[in-house]
Amino acid sequence: LAPLAPCAIAEDTPPPPQVKGKLALSGAASCEDGGYLLSATLNEAISLQTKDGAWLELAPEGESDGLLLRFEATGRVRWALRARGSLAEEGRDLRALVGGGVVWAGRLTRDLTLERFASGSARAQLVKTLTPAQPKGEVGERSWVVRLSRTGQLESHAILGHFDLTGIERAPSGFVALGRGPRLTLPGRRKRRVPQGVVATLDEGLESVWASPPCSAASGVSRATVCSGSIVVCGSFMGEGRFSGPLGRVSPAYKTRENMNGAPSDLDPFLASFDARTGELRWSAQLEGGGGGQFSLRAFGDRLYFATHTDSTLTYRRGRRSLSTFELPAGGWCLLSVDAHGRDPQWEYVPPPDGLWSGLRLLGPKRVLFYGAVK
Repeated sequence: LAPLAPCAIAEDTPPPPQVKGKLALSGAASCEDGGYLLSATLNEAISLQTKDGAWLELAPEGESDGLLLRFEATGRVRWALRARGSLAEEGRDLRALVGGGVVWAGRLTRDLTLERFASGSARAQLVKTLTPAQPKGEVGERSWVVRLSRTGQLESHAILGHFDLTGIERAPSGFVALGRGPRLTLPGRRKRRVPQGVVATLDEGLESVWASPPCSAASGVSRATVCSGSIVVCGSFMGEGRFSGPLGRVSPAYKTRENMNGAPSDLDPFLASFDARTGELRWSAQLEGGGGGQFSLRAFGDRLYFATHTDSTLTYRRGRRSLSTFELPAGGWCLLSVDAHGRDPQWEYVPPPDGLWSGLRLLGPKRVLFYGAVK
């Protein structure tokens, strides 16, 4: 791999959104006409300037509401969609679609009402009320996914039970929803219950195709991408686990480090590749030695690029074989590149620029964007 360099900020960055108040942002996407979309959670009253110059006042109905905002290239709002309920609703992620549509996803507590606000009107237009049945005694997180037209009109929707959605990605014939499912009990003297990562696929109409925890151990799923027709996910796991999909193929066992009491002590990153249509496991790999929770995963051509923050030596294990070891010259970011079959590992150390950085995003095989917070 050629040396990597941080990507400079583009000079044609669009004007900032015209918003008074605070929003908890969870996703963003650019639009074909130069505008952009923002997914957020509304925790307090805000004011938005619409494209005709008027100001739209919004406040959460319960503890919080999900909010999807469609901005003009000028930074003014063209339309807004609010997901409100009686408790705490959240907007979690979005994906812009070709033609101007968007898929938006979030967290559901009890019920959900979708309201649309158009430029030039302060009155909400009712889009849909969703009150999914929950059998008596059933507990667990639920999430919602909606598909909208370019004007914010509802086209289809889905409710995902026992699923705490954290992100949504594009798939070859639909979408991949990432999240946390039923909890697992960790071994050791102190029994701890932790959430288990889950991958769920939806078709273009948001009908379920297949869903499965990728790992039998305690895990979290962070990112997904498509490479050579397969869905590849990354995340972290703890303990001893095997990777599998909804079909019968199961990987060899992987194991993370243990402490003096014999309990798992480290989280190790993983990669797992699944057939996009059936969910069958194609291959899996572990980055033994630990890594931070900040991951970036992208496919460029027929190669995968995975970045993580770590301060230790990493060993890349695919199945029963250790294929490569990489020792960082100092704590920081490392970039692993493998082919579409999880082989041919290549490493690169990515020193961050001066400053306080909380993560990075891969924009290309040789382009990295660092991001962080300022005081």
